[in-house]
Amino acid sequence: MTRAKGSHRVYGEADVLRLEELIRLRDLLGLSLDEVVEIAEAEEARSALRGRWEDSTSNAERARIVDAAIPLVTRQLELVTARQHTLAAFAEDLRARLNSLRRRRRELTAG
Repeated sequence: MTRAKGSHRVYGEADVLRLEELIRLRDLLGLSLDEVVEIAEAEEARSALRGRWEDSTSNAERARIVDAAIPLVTRQLELVTARQHTLAAFAEDLRARLNSLRRRRRELTAG
């Protein structure tokens, strides 16, 4: 993003693509803005590590790259898993409500 003093912001294609990805993550996972940013930053860090991997031929350097990537993916997985648990609990609540409504409906038509 660039902006001359006193003018409108000018976003490049990469900025627009990043924003679209953040919106997709937010909508898909129902994450907060902070969580989406955290996932996106981890993905950018992983991308940089992939670049380092491609440039490296040393097993020792590649081991350091893998060591750096593990906590990034771990945190991303924690965020997604937490959302899955929240969604699973919500789904269970909805199932219970639906069962209650169906039971009430049967009671009303049985008599």
